[in-house]
Amino acid sequence: MERLLDPLDSWRRVTLAGLLRVPGLGAVLRRRDARLLLQTSLGATVAFTLTLAAPGALLVLGPLCMGVLHVAADVRYLVVRRGVPARVVSAVLLASVALFSLRVAAMLGAPAGTVTAAEVGLGFSLPLIVLALSPSRRAALVAVPLLAVLGLALSAPGRTQLVFAYAHNVVGLLAWGLLFRRRRLIAAPALGLAASGALLLASGALLPVARLTGPWAERVVDEAMMAMPLAEPRRAIGVGLSFLFLQALHYSAWLSWVPQDDLPGEGTTTFRMSARSFARDLGRPLAAGVVALALIVAAAGVVAPHPARHVYLSLATFHGYLELAMLAFLVARPTGLSR
Repeated sequence: MERLLDPLDSWRRVTLAGLLRVPGLGAVLRRRDARLLLQTSLGATVAFTLTLAAPGALLVLGPLCMGVLHVAADVRYLVVRRGVPARVVSAVLLASVALFSLRVAAMLGAPAGTVTAAEVGLGFSLPLIVLALSPSRRAALVAVPLLAVLGLALSAPGRTQLVFAYAHNVVGLLAWGLLFRRRRLIAAPALGLAASGALLLASGALLPVARLTGPWAERVVDEAMMAMPLAEPRRAIGVGLSFLFLQALHYSAWLSWVPQDDLPGEGTTTFRMSARSFARDLGRPLAAGVVALALIVAAAGVVAPHPARHVYLSLATFHGYLELAMLAFLVARPTGLSR
């Protein structure tokens, strides 16, 4: 199987050799901090440009091409590699299965209000459950704001679900910048670009230059209006574009930025090395299952892109709560990311 990656590694070797010979650029690429400063800043700029030039493509292709793999990255970098106690892993696994089952029930016709209330209640209780399984003074301090969030969530489950769908993209970026990034100052430009870009898009000021024509782009408009039916159309569409921008950065963080910062050395890995690491972390059967599922979702997207995207997004909602719970655990743990 790894031999299938040889052409990609050959392309990587030739491309990297050429880039390293470029005056000034070679020194940047050899050092992780400099490389990530360039990559993340450029990535935020490209994501912002694509949000305006091809929002429909981000809406459809992002989840279909990167969704499954980024959920697997959540599990790898927040659970598997962190030396999490078995009791915490079990709680997160059981809650994830329950949340997944709730989404299946909703798709099969269960009352939407009941499912939403149960999902929000369980999802925002999960961080508190995880903290209770690892009690400490720091865990108690982290639990205080989470208790307040749980109360607010239960008071308006439907609205909370929509807000969290947007906000969990920000959570992923903050996790990279504040936890995984060794020198946090290096993350500041990318996080600043993310914040300023999201606010500018949400304002609706750039709608005149956004390409909102074509079936996929028109879907952006329709879904934004459905998500915020009482908002002014200009504001609703602006928030929709802001969501797409942050979602693209969220995928980049978990699939590229976090993996690089989790490496022990300064270099990068080959495609073969990445595949071996992936199989080692998840185990070969589960890793093969993840790859197969990713291919199935992508293939379904070719046949019916919008239904396939809808099914993926519905069934993958558990991962946002998993991120929140494990980040609460890591912040509360005295050793942080280390085991």
